Amino acid sequence: MSRSGTGVTRTQWIEIGQELLRRDGIEGVKLTALTKLAGVSSGSFYHHFPTIDDFLKALADYYATEQWPKLIALAEEHKPTDPSSRLRALGLVSRDTQFKELVLAMRAWANSSRDAANAIRAFDQMGFPHVVKELKAMGFSPKQAKVRAFLMIASSSVEFDLDLTGLSEQELGRIGFDLLTAPQR
Repeated sequence: MSRSGTGVTRTQWIEIGQELLRRDGIEGVKLTALTKLAGVSSGSFYHHFPTIDDFLKALADYYATEQWPKLIALAEEHKPTDPSSRLRALGLVSRDTQFKELVLAMRAWANSSRDAANAIRAFDQMGFPHVVKELKAMGFSPKQAKVRAFLMIASSSVEFDLDLTGLSEQELGRIGFDLLTAPQR
């Protein structure tokens, strides 16, 4: 992760922070854990962030402003050609990047941090209309699109014992997607 002579970039620090957040929750996002994962001393960290609180604010801000565009860009690499394939690609990217774990960690952190709560709100305000737009392009009414978008996003924001379903995460995701994008009757 470190680059010889230059240390770790601000964005790399934030991505390392996201990895720790995803893996260990906000309690695991500590300077010693960050520097250990980065493989560098704390000098590079302090070059970008005067304090750990400044880092945590930047971590939340990154989620609020950069996470959604990053997901969209990764989904576009699948070269989706229609609204359904764009939503499916977004779901695949979310799964492949362990995004659900990050969402769960961010939402848990939001219970104790105003910055994290604001980041969640900003992310939702960016992502929800995008999903609604794609569902409307599939022919759903605005109301139907909003309900389906809410259910899609909500399903990616909860932890659930998959053993109860008897389905793998991929199978449950595929069936759920098919149900939520099935034409209205």
